[in-house]
Parts: sequence; C-alpha cells; structure tokens
Amino acid sequence: MKTYFRNYNDDELNGMLADFVEKKDMEHYVNETHIGYDENGEILFYFIKNFFSTDEIDVIMPTIEKASTFIVSLGRGHAAGKLDMSQPLWAKGLKDVKLKEHNYHNKYTLNPEGISNRKYKLNNPVYSNLVGYYEKPLVNYKKTIKTQPRCRQTQFTARHKDIYSKIIPYMERISGEMAAKLPAHYGKQNQFIQKHRERIGQSCYSTITINKNFRTAIHIDKGDFKDGIGTITTAGDFEGGEFCLVDYKVAINVKPTDLLFVNVHKHHANLPFEGTRYSMVSYVRENIKKCGLKYDYRVVIPSYGRSEVLKQKTLAMLERGGVPKDRIDIWIVKEQLNDYLQYEIDGYRIMEGVLGINKQREFISNYYDENTPLVWCDDDCDGLYEKVLVGDTYKHKEIVDYELFFLNSFDKLWDSGYNLMGVYPLRNIGWMKNRITTGLKFIIGAFRMTFNKRICEKTDFPFCEDFYRTLNYFKNDGGLLRNEGVYIKHNFWTLDGGIDKKVLRTKETKRKLVNKFVERNPEYARKVEKKDGNCDIRLKNVKAFDAKKQTYFLFSCDWADEDDIDRMIQIYKNMKKQGFKVKIYMYLSTYMLYEPYLYDIYCEGDIEDAENIISIENYIHRNHFIFTGIKIGMIYLKNNKENIKKIFKTEKKRNLVNNSIIKFTSDNPILDALNEYIETNRKFDNKTFTKYLEIFDI
Repeated sequence: MKTYFRNYNDDELNGMLADFVEKKDMEHYVNETHIGYDENGEILFYFIKNFFSTDEIDVIMPTIEKASTFIVSLGRGHAAGKLDMSQPLWAKGLKDVKLKEHNYHNKYTLNPEGISNRKYKLNNPVYSNLVGYYEKPLVNYKKTIKTQPRCRQTQFTARHKDIYSKIIPYMERISGEMAAKLPAHYGKQNQFIQKHRERIGQSCYSTITINKNFRTAIHIDKGDFKDGIGTITTAGDFEGGEFCLVDYKVAINVKPTDLLFVNVHKHHANLPFEGTRYSMVSYVRENIKKCGLKYDYRVVIPSYGRSEVLKQKTLAMLERGGVPKDRIDIWIVKEQLNDYLQYEIDGYRIMEGVLGINKQREFISNYYDENTPLVWCDDDCDGLYEKVLVGDTYKHKEIVDYELFFLNSFDKLWDSGYNLMGVYPLRNIGWMKNRITTGLKFIIGAFRMTFNKRICEKTDFPFCEDFYRTLNYFKNDGGLLRNEGVYIKHNFWTLDGGIDKKVLRTKETKRKLVNKFVERNPEYARKVEKKDGNCDIRLKNVKAFDAKKQTYFLFSCDWADEDDIDRMIQIYKNMKKQGFKVKIYMYLSTYMLYEPYLYDIYCEGDIEDAENIISIENYIHRNHFIFTGIKIGMIYLKNNKENIKKIFKTEKKRNLVNNSIIKFTSDNPILDALNEYIETNRKFDNKTFTKYLEIFDI
C-alpha cells in the first residue's frame, strides 16, 4: 500500500497525448500484489498477482483471438499514437500515400480529403474490437433505418454468441473480486448496470475492449462510467508491455494470470513489448443509461378520496425508494380531478378512470398494452420491507432501491413464464420465509407486479377480488410467484376514502361472496369459519404446472386448410376424452378465415370449446415460440390435476414428455398415425410416448 504523487500539470499532460512512453520515463515498477493511492487518498490502482489459473486463460483464448482480429479499428484516437503510414494495417489505397500538411487534422488524425472517398477522420489502424454491448447504432444503418435501436450488442457478440459466451464466467469472476476488494466501486458500478439489459452475464461490466499487439500511446479513456473503475487483464506469450500511469511514473507488469483494477481516467499508456500480446479492458459505458431500463414498467395507483393520504404514504414511499415520478400513473375519477391536480404539476401522470375497485382495475388494465410490466400499488402503502438477518435475529428492513427491486422481480417473473408476482400478505416476521413460491398462494392486491393480462383482471366480485385475480392468473399461467421474504406495509381498513368506498362490506355480503367463490372453485378454495362469526377464503395447496413438462403438438404448413383444421380438431377431441385440458393456438388470420367452420364443426355451439381456440399472437412473445412466414396451428396439452390419478395412477407422477415439439407439413401421414395412436392408447405416459416419437422425423 503506497501513495503516489503527480509529476506533471494538466497542460503538460495534454501536450503529451498520442506520444509513447519508454522505460526511462518510469520510476516505480510493480510486479507483486499492491494497492496504490493518489495524492487525494483515492484508489489509483489495485494489482493482484496470479489471480487466474492457466486453465481459465485457455478457456477464453478462442474468444480473445477471434474478437481481437474481427475488425481493424481506425478510431482509437490518441491511443493509436502519432500518424505512421508505414504501419502494415493501413488499407491498400493509403499505404503508399505521401502525406501533405493539409492531410493532417492533427498529429494523430488523418483528414482523408483528396486521398479517399471517406468523409470521416482516421487514426492509425490497430487490432482492437468491442465485445459485449454498445450504445450507438451500426454506422451503416443509422441514417437509413430510423428504427435502428440505439443500444445493441456489438457486431462480434451478435455474430459469435457461442464464442462470446465462453468469456462470461471469466468476467463474472473478475466482478466478484471487485466486489470483495473494492466494494464501494463495485457497488456504484453494479447498481448502475444491473438495471439495464446491456450487461455481460451477471457481472458489473457492459463492454470489453480486446486488443492484439496494440501498444497504446498516452491517452485517457472516454465514455466509461465515471464512478466506476477500469479492469485490465492480458493474454498471450510476451515480455514487456507494462501498463503505465504516466503522471505518477508507475509501470505495472500485468501478466496473463494477473488482474489490475485501475483509474483509467488518468493518463496511461504501454511500454514496448515482444511476442504476441492481447489486452482486455473491461468497463461500463456511461451512455448505457440512455438505452432504457430492462423493463419499461409503470407504477399504477388507483386512488379515490385520499389525495393527502396518497402524498403522505404511497408517493412518499416511492420517492424514498428512488422511483422516478415520470413512471408513476395516478388513476382517479373525473369529479375529483381538482383534488389531485397538484400532482400533475409535480411531475406525476394523472389518469382519469372509473369508479369502483373492479371497474377501475379492469379499466386500467385495458388502457395499457398486453404484457406491459405494471407495478400495482394502493394509495395507502407505507413501505416495502424485507426480512433480513441482523446478528442472530431476523428483523424488518425497508428496501432501499425500489426500482431495482421491481426490475429484479420482473426478471424472475419473466424467467418463470408466469405473469403475476406478489409479496407476503402479513407483517409477521415469524411466518415469513426467504423464498419465492410458484404454487397457488394468495396475492394481496395492495402491492403486486404483473405482465399485463387483461383477461386476468376481470372479476365480478365487489370484494374478495384479490382472491379472484390471484386465481385468474394461476389458471391462465399454471403458476404465479410470491416473494415470502417481503411484505407491504399499508392500512386498508382504518383510513377514510378508498377506491371502493361505496361498497358496503358487511359480514352478510362477505359470506355470500365467499360461498359464491368456493362454489365456483371447489378444487382451488375452501371456506374457513372464524370465531367472530366471519368467514374467509383459504386457497388450497395447488402446485404450479411445470412449463418444462408440457407437451406441445405443433402443426406447421404453408397454408392452413380445412383438412389441417379437421386433423387438429380430431386430435383435440381425443386428448380431451383422456382427461387433458387442451387448447388450440393458431394465427389470428387463419382463425378469422375459418371462424364459421370452426364454430360449426369443432365447437358445435359449445362456448367452453370456443374459448379454447386462442390467437397464437397472444401466446408467442411470452411463452417460448417465435414463428415467421408460415401458417401454424398448435395443440397445447396441459395436465389436468383432476385426471392425474386416472391417467397416471398417482397424483405426484408427471410423465408428460419434456418439451416435445412435433413439426410436419399438412400432408404428412404422421398426422393420421398420431391421431390413431392417441385414440387407441389410453395410457399416455412418458415411456411409451417417447418410444413412439422415435419413428417421427423431429
């Protein structure tokens, strides 16, 4: 551990840009693990000797070798040094050009006017390439394609995902070491990047610059996260090439097994080297923040008669948690606009809805596009708290970064394939557990997160509506998520006002609704009598349907005709006889073309069957399938718990084939063979079905 002091002023350093450094310019040589501080007591560098094993380096070498020579870069500025037309990487048309004064923009930039058709300035060509993510569109497309995304994977990453993936564990290991050795730098950098999609694995990096045999001249790095710290690693067989902090006259000998964290906003360069040297500079690009968050979520707050309570509780809570005002929509009724107008002036969005909790929430859901990430929050919420271990005791602690909590929760929800996530419904730390469940669990309406599903928000219950919506999502998706280590603090019963103020909540009305709910859903719910004469709903312990153990029959053809539809209908009916819940998915255009035929022949007037024909557009982008250019119908089989005993002899056994997808054209005889097999084989289990699939051309 040592403090280093500057040797040059700013003007002197700027005059040295694009110059190379030599050994004689250095005074301090670092070859062992060492921490260096600058004159202000800030970390200048943290060098760790022999951090990596040679095996780890061998794993990433294919990525390094391929990426470093993927392009010849002409845009490395000062780092590429003074213009030198003798360098071998110059394009053929420029190699033999004798430069005149007007061809120099400055000592390190070539102005090609009169030499080539290029309209931009060039630096010395070097092997240097970006891997990971970049915040600018492709140069060739940014003028012609207006919809080109601002942020993207680099070209190498997009074209060589298999090779790129090999470097991810390497980067995650570096990230973990930064967390251990430099927690303050890691905390800022990781908090910044983890809200965005542009992240290398689960590391705190967005981008790696990989260089081959590139001795950098004096420069400072631009475009990286100002509160972060750069990371330098190397590969290859070389001698020399020390990383130099020019102002401090420090040379650090970074070998392939070594790791260097360093302030790259200080002037730096490399000493000469011999052999083949690769260097990797890992960092977060500052302008990734312009890419947008991983999920473009909205916080929706229905409110009625509680404009002051809203300010004191829910809005204060969200402000504490760092949720931007422009992401918050406050839903009111028109006659109360004046009471809430100040919030619009303060930067919130005021939205006009309808009166009544059911109608309002349904109205809100219909307003937003399907699958929009929504955070539903009541107007009386006062904090999100998690269960944490302090010493030997579990305590409540308010979540610090609400937005990060939202984004991480949507990540988990997306990965699960479900559309509803909630928190623990009670403030009881003894009952809470640090886990996320997937089965049927009550989701409290005061705070929940959804990928908007309009059909699931519909209910005709004036209260008990949280149970109804919970069950809607569970039936629709086969599961839901509940974070049992987090609860929402709110005060539903004792506050004045409320979105459903006019609903008379009496014991009698509640009992009627509870009875109605249980009668409708006997397999999912039961009634519980309480000592005070009240009754309540208890959801049964129903396990989530495992999406990985669903079986899909996929019918693929150039154009769906009546024969295709007939085959699908026949298979549907045969599977339904065996006790499976079956749905047919097809492109909306195909459905509309054959709607009368489907209703007359397939449904035969049965509304329940009619509801099982679903547009595949509503299914594709959330659930595993992407189809283009062909007309498709899909049979979707879902295990019906009520019939598991009859079909599989046991409740626990799930013998459906994992991810079985059968693709074939409309005239393939397999369709008829499959239909015959389903009709004659009542025992539809994993062993026999898998054996039968072996004869199919999958």
